[in-house]
Amino acid sequence: MDAYLIYEREEGEKNRGFIEMFRREGMRYGISFLFVPKERYKEMPFPVFVLNRTRDKEVSLWYEKENVPVFHDSTVVEIGNDKWRTYSYLKKHMDENSFSLPDTIYLPKFRNEDLYEAVIRAGW
Repeated sequence: MDAYLIYEREEGEKNRGFIEMFRREGMRYGISFLFVPKERYKEMPFPVFVLNRTRDKEVSLWYEKENVPVFHDSTVVEIGNDKWRTYSYLKKHMDENSFSLPDTIYLPKFRNEDLYEAVIRAGW
């Protein structure tokens, strides 16, 4: 069974170890993972499934239109690469009691007592 790991060429080179891990683990399950640079994905025969590791939703859409399962589908790629859209999506789809963003405290120079006081003031 063939599966593609699609990356921008330079990202694929940086993530060579990750790709090799997929190849090794895939062999255990009869899956042959192939690194495909983004600029070549349309030239390749359709695989059983795709892991789209680019930030380009068009790559996912290409396979979705052909009913090839895509991990990091076009919706995930589109929303996941925009912090505000991710926040808005999660806020809309999660229970308000389970959704919150962490507060950030910036203390460029502090003593332990200052940190303690800041934590108390923040209500932690």
